[in-house]
Formats: sequence, structure tokens, C-alpha cells
Amino acid sequence: MAPSLLHRDVKIVNDVWITATRLFVAVSGAKLSRIHHDLHSIKKGAMSIMEYVAKIQNTCALIDAAKSRIFEAEKVEIVLAGLPSEYDIVLTLASFSSEPLPFQCLVDVFLEFESQQVRAVQEEPVHAHLVEALSSPVVVNSGRRG
Repeated sequence: MAPSLLHRDVKIVNDVWITATRLFVAVSGAKLSRIHHDLHSIKKGAMSIMEYVAKIQNTCALIDAAKSRIFEAEKVEIVLAGLPSEYDIVLTLASFSSEPLPFQCLVDVFLEFESQQVRAVQEEPVHAHLVEALSSPVVVNSGRRG
């Protein structure tokens, strides 16, 4: 093979490689952008705190695998942003902290809060039955039978 043909073939292979790399980076960039969007769109909804946090952590792991990084402060913001209003009291308490709360500390607080909510719901029927029984009229038969 003549040197000029070899040079031309190398140039073609090099151009194909550069084009393929650019396409891969563009696709990877688009996928990474989509994953970031998905991460910021996660809402707790009907999930438990454990499921909600696991979904956030799994999405962060995908971003880490793509050689990008989600910092702890951003994870905290994402968790807080996706919570429903029933967690507002905990959010208020967290906002009074003089230092940013570590992600795991915040998760632990939410797990405890959720646990207390579950206990309250489980105890509610017992209290309702007790109040119902106490408020029912008591009929005393004072008549005498022979």
C-alpha cells in the first residue's frame, strides 16, 4: 500500500473515531441532563421515606457512574423540595439549624417523624373507640320485677 493511501485511511479512521466520540458524548450528555432533571423532579408522593431516599440515592449513583457529582448539600435540597406539606414542621426545624444538616442526619429525622406518624395513626382507632364507649348513653333499668 502506498504511503499516501495509508495516510488517507488513517485520516478516515481518525475522522470516524472523532465523530463517534462526539456522538457518544452528546448522547451521554443528553442522558446525564435527563437524569439530573429526573433527580430534581422526584417527589415523595405515596412512597415511604426509605423508598423516597433510596430513589434519590439510586439516581445520584447513576450520575456518579457517569463521572458527574451530586454534592451532599444538593441532595439535602432535593430531599426537602420533594416532601409534601405534612413534613413542614420538620422543614421549619431544619431551617433553624445554624449549620447545614448532613444528608443522613436529615434522613434519620424524617424516618423518626414518619415512624411517629405511623404510630399515631395506629393508636387513633383505640382512642376513638374509647371515646365512643364513654360517650354512649348508659341506660339503667330501674324498674322492679315481681
